[in-house]
Parts: sequence; structure tokens; C-alpha cells
Amino acid sequence: GWFTIVAPILVAAPAYFSGALSIGGLFMSAGAFTQVQQSLRWFVDNAGAIADWRATLHRVAAFRLALRDIDKVGAEVGRIEFAPSPDSKVTIDDLKVYLRSGCLSLGEPHIEVAPGERLLIAGAPGIGKTSFFRAMAGLWKWGGGRIALPHKAVASAAGAAPAEENPVMFLSKRPFIPDGALRDILAYPAPREKFADAEFIAALARLGLSHLSPNLDRKARWDQRLTHTEQQGIAFARLLLHKPCCVILDEALETLDAEMRAAVFDIFSKELAQASLICIGGPLAEARFFTRVLHLTLDPCGPRLTPVSGH
Repeated sequence: GWFTIVAPILVAAPAYFSGALSIGGLFMSAGAFTQVQQSLRWFVDNAGAIADWRATLHRVAAFRLALRDIDKVGAEVGRIEFAPSPDSKVTIDDLKVYLRSGCLSLGEPHIEVAPGERLLIAGAPGIGKTSFFRAMAGLWKWGGGRIALPHKAVASAAGAAPAEENPVMFLSKRPFIPDGALRDILAYPAPREKFADAEFIAALARLGLSHLSPNLDRKARWDQRLTHTEQQGIAFARLLLHKPCCVILDEALETLDAEMRAAVFDIFSKELAQASLICIGGPLAEARFFTRVLHLTLDPCGPRLTPVSGH
């Protein structure tokens, strides 16, 4: 920095002392040099910002390309058929779920889950259990076969079906906690007015979360304030309020501590005794609670989802 102040004067000094350059010309030359140097230095001072901008531009361009090509993904493979069930049973026929690593399937071609039945679908770690859960929710359509859910079931990426009487509800291993008051989070996706204060308090107490009852109307970032166990408790308390006819879980039980897991099992034995339960979990899940256990298998040589070239 100091050199750039002195350098233009040293360079122009011989012309000044020889009389070819006036004192004003000397300072004009030095000023012009400083302006050029500062202009060129802009790139050095903003190198970090330019790098951030370039990285952001590449991400946006890649995202745009992915959106443009999204309809091409799996164009060569079939689709899972989704249909409303004529009764309150969950029916799965010849279900195949296509992944990049192979084809997921169950041990039986025809499966019916009646009200009050408890089905465990067990799979090894990394086999694709979450993709199978998404297929059950209608979010992963690449595959074959047919899934029939009770006619009031409408899948939701947020983790639950729209507010209807006795809906099918989906609980992922990472609970969905939207912004807002705790009362609204518990009532989601229904309006808070649908439930009385006593129902909110009873649901929290049933899951061992009575300490949250005084904060029902408090607005906060609950996804940051609550522990993971408390967030899972909120998700299961939501089940108590909505009383769905069917619940489908994605490893949601395995992340609970022993006390809350016992409370959840007790809820499915009492308040939700008539609800069918499909739990997708690991091979070490508590099979004794379930009436039936099926196993997910991955065929790496079977049909698979081929990625779009370049992705």
C-alpha cells in the first residue's frame, strides 16, 4: 500500500527534475496512477464475493438444468399405481420400488393390513427404507405394482394428510415442526379451533410433555428449541388429536427413548387400537409388538432407476 503511494512520484521524478514536467503535472501523474491502481485492485478486494457469486450461479444453473430434465428421470421404467381402497384396509399388490441401486420388493406379492393390525416392514441399513416409505406416501412413483390406501388418505410432503376425519398419516424419522404457536403445530394440518384446550393438554401429557402445556400459544422456532425426542413426541401427540385410521412410520419408533416408546406402544394399544399401523424399520425393531413382520429385499440385478445423463 505504501509502495503504490511512492512509486508514481519516483517514476515521474526524473521528468520533473529535468524540467519536462511541472509540479502540477507530477501530482496529476501520481493521481492518475492511483486511480488506475485502485480500479484494478477492485478485483483483488472482491475476489471472495466473486467466488461466492460464481458458486451460486453454478448452483442455480445446475438446479435449472435438473428442473428441465426432471421429467426424463425414469422415463424408461414403469410407475406404481395408486388407488383408493374400497374399504378401510391397506392393500399392496406386487409392489416394486425402483432405485438407482436396484429393485426393492417385499416377501409377499399380496398384502392386506386391516384396522387394528400391526405390520413391521424390516430392512437392512442403507437398503432404501426411506424410498419405500416415500413410495407408500405417493411421493416416489418409479416402480411397479399397486398401493391402495383408505379413500380419505392424501399424502403430504410435510408429514400428514390434509385435515379430514380419520385420515392416513405419515410420520418420517425426522418430524415436521412448522413455525408458529405450539397449538398450531399440534393441530397441523387442521385449524387450531378444531381441538379444545383439554385435548391439547391431554395429548401432551400422554407423551410425557406436560411441561410444554403452558406454552401452547407461544410462537417460537420450536424446531430449534425442542429436543429431537420432544419433537418426536409432538408428532405422536398429533396422532392422538387426529386419530387416523392408518399410520405409516419411517423408522420413527427407533429414534425414541425407552420411556416414550413405551408410551407410543400403549397409545396404539388403547386410543389408537382400531388404527392400522405400518412401521418401516430396521431388523432390530421391536417385532414383539407387531402382529406380522415382512422383510424388504433389494435385487441389484433387477429393474432400476437410471439417472439422467450428466446428473
